[in-house]
Amino acid sequence: MRTAIALLIGLCLGACSPSPSGTDASAPQSASAPRRHDSAHTAWPDDSGVAARVEVPRLETFWGGRFSPAQTSAEPVLAVCVDAQGKYATRSKGEDWATRTDTDLLHTLRLFAEESYDLDAQLSHCQVVLGVHRNAAMSAALGVQEMMVQARMTRLFLVTLARPSVPLLLDISMRSEKPQRSLLLTITGSGENIKARLGGEMAEGAKWAAELAAIAARVPMAPELLEISASSLTMLEVETALNACASLGMTRIRLV
Repeated sequence: MRTAIALLIGLCLGACSPSPSGTDASAPQSASAPRRHDSAHTAWPDDSGVAARVEVPRLETFWGGRFSPAQTSAEPVLAVCVDAQGKYATRSKGEDWATRTDTDLLHTLRLFAEESYDLDAQLSHCQVVLGVHRNAAMSAALGVQEMMVQARMTRLFLVTLARPSVPLLLDISMRSEKPQRSLLLTITGSGENIKARLGGEMAEGAKWAAELAAIAARVPMAPELLEISASSLTMLEVETALNACASLGMTRIRLV
């Protein structure tokens, strides 16, 4: 009799227990559950409307990795845009957008640099946020960098999108020192003839981006700096390469 009662109690308790396939909303998530790194990123306010003026690179995969977006400091900021045809425009705080020729842009940068210039260091602390259209040539971005060097400015940030309406700044400042742990990514060709060399490996052809991602995943140690050389291509290829290299774990980016 006692055995029968014990069996009956066991059956009742089993019926009241939650099914193994059920989920408890209050239970902590597994440590191995995937995390969305970009959920913690604070969107750059984009008060100048850079991302509304030009279609900037989309780095959804890149910003889902370990790279941290930048924020501008209290120093003066100048917005510079490059449209799909490579035409320049600038906007400073309290002013409207103004179109610039190459000569005009260099003159504007030199005047702007004087707003916060360190005579001892012979360097300006002013900052430039750069919006380059995805279809513009990367050489246009390099042109802005060269003009900044002539104006004694180094602090440069590239406007990108983590997802629609969420702009983030990629720090591509032109620091003089080069760390020992650095990698050079060189991209040449066009269309299905693109070749991307990272370290000693090559990705090429129609599936170059997927091959580049596989190469990046095999890099044994995260570089501090990733340099990207793609002057004959557009920012769209730079966008593709950055997304493919998200797993590298670098902490700095330079366009060269």
